[in-house]
Order: sequence, then C-alpha cells, then structure tokens
Amino acid sequence: MGGLLVEDIVSTTLLNQSVQIEGPTLFSGVKTKISITTDNDFDGIYFKRIDRQESSIIKACLDNIHKTPRTTILGEGPHQILLIEHLMATLYAFGIRKALIEVDGPEIPIGDGSAIHFVNAIESVGIKKLATRSFQTLGKSCYLELQNQTLLAIPANEFRSTYVLNYPGHPLLDFLSYTFTFSLQNFIKQIAQARTFALKSEVDHLVSHGFIKGNCLDFGIVIDQEKVLNPQGLRFQDEMARHKILDFLGDFALADLDLSMHNVSIRSGHQANIDFARKIKNQLKSDSYGT
Repeated sequence: MGGLLVEDIVSTTLLNQSVQIEGPTLFSGVKTKISITTDNDFDGIYFKRIDRQESSIIKACLDNIHKTPRTTILGEGPHQILLIEHLMATLYAFGIRKALIEVDGPEIPIGDGSAIHFVNAIESVGIKKLATRSFQTLGKSCYLELQNQTLLAIPANEFRSTYVLNYPGHPLLDFLSYTFTFSLQNFIKQIAQARTFALKSEVDHLVSHGFIKGNCLDFGIVIDQEKVLNPQGLRFQDEMARHKILDFLGDFALADLDLSMHNVSIRSGHQANIDFARKIKNQLKSDSYGT
C-alpha cells in the first residue's frame, strides 16, 4: 500500500488571526513570547528566533531535530529552540500544518507543564477549517526497540495511541497506562491538560547543575518516593501516562503524517519517539516507491 507522504498533505485548519502566547520557560529561566501566524501559502510549520540579528527560519521536521535531552530541540547552535513538543502536539491536534512561529528567545513557554495554554490561545482567536482531515491506514506494522524502550504501530481503523509507564518499585509510577483515540475534542479533554512530571531526585539534580530554572511545582508534577508534592495534586489518576502521549504526539507531528494506526509506546522518551517517527516515515516512502 502506498504511503502518505508529506507532499500529499494540505493544511486543514488556519487561525482566524495571529495569536501570541507568553510566559516563563523551564530550562532557560527567561520569559519568552511566541506569535503564531498561519497561511495556506506556507509549505509546513516554521520557527524563527526574532531575538537574534541573524536568525534563520527553521522548518519543524525530523531532519532538523538534533538533540533530545529531556525535551525536543529544533535546530542547533545559537538558533536552536527548546521545548517545541507541547506546541507541536497542539497544532497537530487542531490540524494546523502551515504556520510561522516567531519566538523572542531560546525556548517555548512552558505554561503549567501541559499544552492547555496553547489550546486556550488558539480557541481565543478561533479557527477556520479548509478541508476534512483524511487519515490513511498504515500499510504494515512498524517496531522499534531502543535500550529499554519499545514502540509498536499496527494498522487500525483510526489513530489510537497507548502509553505504558513503568518505574519498577515506585508506588505511584510502577505501572500506569492510558489509551487515547485521536480527535480534537479528545485531545483537549484527555491529553492537553496533562502536565509534565519528574521525580524530586531528578529535579534536584537538574536544578543543581543549572538545567532547570524556576519553581518546578509551577511547571509540572514533582513526585518523591511516596507522593505528589504539588499541593493541588493530580488532574487525572493517570496524568503522567497521558502526558507521555502528549509528548509522543508532538514528536510524531514532526513526521507530518496522518495515519490510522494503533501506536503502543512502552517507557519511550523523546529520542525513541523521534527515531520511531523516522522509521515509520521511511517505511512509507519505501512502500510508496515499491522497494
């Protein structure tokens, strides 16, 4: 069966007008502002650093992802942009495939660690749909194993994503799973509100080495060996597994594919997600050319 290639995809949704989002960042410790503009003349999603005199425009695609240390980073060197995955997942959910995102700093605002601030911003300006979104069935199964991470995709009649979280021996994270059936409303209600999370020991290490700045309880869920440290607790009992689906959607969006498949991810992180998206895309290209 022929693959659904990037060239076959048209944008299904545009914003009624540009929208701005600003707030603190997780890794950079600065406040940044982004502006999202959509135009059907664009040929994809692009990011631009406007805080640099010689900033380049970088396309959001798998070829431009070079590092994934705890987050997905677009580009490299002085023009790189951190933490694009939550925004990319939101654009993917809305069907926004042609946009320019201007950023006045090195990182996308973290909000509360979820994607709901992006959803709210888009809903505040409204959208216009250009076409009905079409998903093509994945032609054959795809499998990837990377260290202790496993990802599998099988053909299905809709797009579903399952995440299995497993921190052996931890009372809250020993085994959590969630299955998401793709639709915009399901994304908003079930996935977009799920916050990023980390163990307190990990947070303390990252803060001490300067990798995270700011009040971590404002930016996500922090868990010690027994409990959630955030005073407000969890939004969902399985919030951490749901957030991992948010991450997967944001990373998979870089492949620019709409596929009917059931994806199962076990313990996967950003690098495994990116590698898996590349493998699926290469498989579709190979199928399409009959090789």
